[in-house]
Amino acid sequence: MIPSIRMLWCAAALFPLAVAAGVWPGWASGVLTTGALLAAIAALDAWRSRGLLDGIRASAAELRLHKDRPATFESRLECSYPAPALRIGIPWPIGIEAEAEEQMTGIGESGRVNVRWAVTPRRRGDYKIESIYCATPSRLGLWEVRGRHPLHATIRVYPNLQSPDELLAIRGHPAGNHALRQIGRGREFEHLREYVPGDGYDEIDWKATARRGKPISRVFQVERTQDVYALVDASRLTGRPAASHEARLERYVQAALALGVVAQKHGDRFGVVTFTDRIHDLVPSGRGSAQSALCRDALYRLHSAPIPPDFEELGAQVRVRVRGRALLVFLTDLDDPAASAGFATAAALLARKHLVAALTIRPQGAAPLFTQPAGSEDDMYRQIGGHMQWKKLNETQARLRPLGVVFRLAEADSLSRELAALYSGIKQRQML
Repeated sequence: MIPSIRMLWCAAALFPLAVAAGVWPGWASGVLTTGALLAAIAALDAWRSRGLLDGIRASAAELRLHKDRPATFESRLECSYPAPALRIGIPWPIGIEAEAEEQMTGIGESGRVNVRWAVTPRRRGDYKIESIYCATPSRLGLWEVRGRHPLHATIRVYPNLQSPDELLAIRGHPAGNHALRQIGRGREFEHLREYVPGDGYDEIDWKATARRGKPISRVFQVERTQDVYALVDASRLTGRPAASHEARLERYVQAALALGVVAQKHGDRFGVVTFTDRIHDLVPSGRGSAQSALCRDALYRLHSAPIPPDFEELGAQVRVRVRGRALLVFLTDLDDPAASAGFATAAALLARKHLVAALTIRPQGAAPLFTQPAGSEDDMYRQIGGHMQWKKLNETQARLRPLGVVFRLAEADSLSRELAALYSGIKQRQML
């Protein structure tokens, strides 16, 4: 029970009467009687209104939203008797922005009412709303009766693939409208045939030649369905902000999902691996809407952890659990010397069986010296620091190239497009 504005005005009206009683003592008994009567009425009103909110039940369906996209959250209130004036509020968790913290509504003769809230999620993950708060005036309006009712609502916030970078990567990719021109003969065996002048020695099947007593060549075809994995790093380095002031991990998650859409357009199987110092989720490669949902569920709750990555452990686990040859695309930060050294060790192990690629968001200011004019001494020092970062990344690229690892630097705002272009080039050259 909270005193209402009406109660406060009534109490305020007693103050001048008390002052008058001090000036004219004959008024004292009347003022005391008025105060006692007001207190009795307030107590009676509180006693009669104590159960006004007891019959209210609140519920809400599970809601699935996308980050930074406005949506509507709907809650239902039910009551066995009419409640014409209700003020309701929801304690929104951090990460969910609501246009209004509270609303006025009422429950009529139907016994139920649906209340809609305009919300915008700002962070991926699962959110629980455990309760809803209601308030209604007492029967005489001297009190405001407040109550807390269980709600048990769940909101799932998925990555947003409607940003310009992801839309260009998905809709603007050649796989959407045109067939890519393939370079080379393919790697998948199709059948045997007699030797034809011009066939290379590496195309001759020597066992079949010995059995038949004449030269026999192997015929290959272009692989139609291949395995593609996005390995998303959630260690401490990916928690740093990118150029768009979001965590780098946010861009890696969105790029991984965009790669999944593009890979399935090509007819490839797509899977996801999330890791820090261990593997958190490994979704085996597959196709279809159910596979897309599995990959999305593995990524939308992923957040950076304050621990370094363990690439060597990751490489050993992936080598055992990913059976066939696959394209492994690492979305990780390799501008740290310790991280790049560990990645090189794991890549050397994985590259014996798989095609390994890595994308890193370019650190802000990482560029060769004198590519931009230096307006002051501070600018010069910043450019020297950026040049040193750029040099270390080039050294990492040179270390990975002999291992057959494809390493690319990408801008934060064009990461998905860079990843789609990398995948397109690998498919076109039949590197996998």
